[in-house]
Amino acid sequence: MENNNLIKYENNQLQRAGNAIAITNKLLEKTEPKLIPYRKKEKWGFCTSDKKIVIDCVYDEVHPFSEGIARVKTSTKFGLIDKKGKLIAPCIYDWVCSFSNGFASVRINDLWGCIDINGKLVVPCIYNFKQNSFIFSEGLKAIYLNGKSGFININGELVIPYNYSWAVDFSEGMAMVYNNDKKFGFIDKNGELKIPYKYSYGGGFSEGLADPLTDRYGKRGFINKKGEIVIPYIYDEVRPFRDGLAPIKLNHKWGLIDKNGTLITPCIYNGGIADFFEGRARVTIINNDMDRHGFIDRNGKLIIPCIYESIRNFHEGLASVQLNEKCTCIDQNGNLKIPYCFDSMVEFHEGLARVFLDNKCGFINLTGDLIIPFIYERADDFNGGLAMVYGGLPKFWQDIGNYKIGFIDQKGTEYWED
Repeated sequence: MENNNLIKYENNQLQRAGNAIAITNKLLEKTEPKLIPYRKKEKWGFCTSDKKIVIDCVYDEVHPFSEGIARVKTSTKFGLIDKKGKLIAPCIYDWVCSFSNGFASVRINDLWGCIDINGKLVVPCIYNFKQNSFIFSEGLKAIYLNGKSGFININGELVIPYNYSWAVDFSEGMAMVYNNDKKFGFIDKNGELKIPYKYSYGGGFSEGLADPLTDRYGKRGFINKKGEIVIPYIYDEVRPFRDGLAPIKLNHKWGLIDKNGTLITPCIYNGGIADFFEGRARVTIINNDMDRHGFIDRNGKLIIPCIYESIRNFHEGLASVQLNEKCTCIDQNGNLKIPYCFDSMVEFHEGLARVFLDNKCGFINLTGDLIIPFIYERADDFNGGLAMVYGGLPKFWQDIGNYKIGFIDQKGTEYWED
């Protein structure tokens, strides 16, 4: 067998060492100067933090580097460059997604494929997906071609034949597949049918349990990987288990159960229960057509009462809340951290949160200090030390292209010139 450093043998299977590539690139990124998207009028390139141009501003659009690679656009097509500005994938794609573990989805004429970190097209653009990306799950991808579904691996090889009318990606070693009798069952990674075709609808496994429906409009419950019912089909709605808990709906109200089916939180929240973030889950009670929101802990205890007009998930220890049409943030015990002074705000990312006042956007830190003033029309969250900001309100809301856009760092330094 040819020696290939990008291939490893593990668990009696050949696997591509994409994680090793990604980790190596991330280590290199920490030792190399950070490259920042820089705009000169209508053209884009990259500069260092002191605004020294490293890659000339010749592109119509660029995206920040990820795993040592950046997406760039010339005219209407996307390609890839490395940190020296070398084009490693030509600008022939209608869209290129971000890299993940050494691979990225690409699209040509509404058909999807996949490229590796070297820009090589490892899966040809022949597949049509309803979702907007080509993402492998557990090393395999459900694909749809010529009216049939099967599964390919990260080398583009068909490993489970086109035996199905439709298929869902693998989750915990099992995938839901649809046959010509319009019924769902579950297969393993060898393509062996493990749970018979008898379900009309449903999702994949999460924490060893799944909730497929024998009657699409019937009651909901959970089965194990043997197809055995472990939590009875008695609920109006259910959502997947996360960290041992699942939201369930009974008599138009939501509660929480554990994996034994024990009720942890009574079904009292008629507006729903969201997923947990940092040990807290949003809950909603609707009275007289008014929504009021609070938070419960993982024991089902209402920690923060349902008094807020709107709330967001906890991020970095704080959550945005709105009361009397003004926004602030609270800690996990409900303590007010800053006065109610903003028209709206979102979650903290990398120590900063977007806040809005009088139709302008700025950023505050975790103690409520205004770090970046209210000078932008819109902004994205910080990611990798950078945030995209928008200025110059368009004439029409749909006319997003009329915004002037650019990147700022966490000190508010602007990386553009007009």
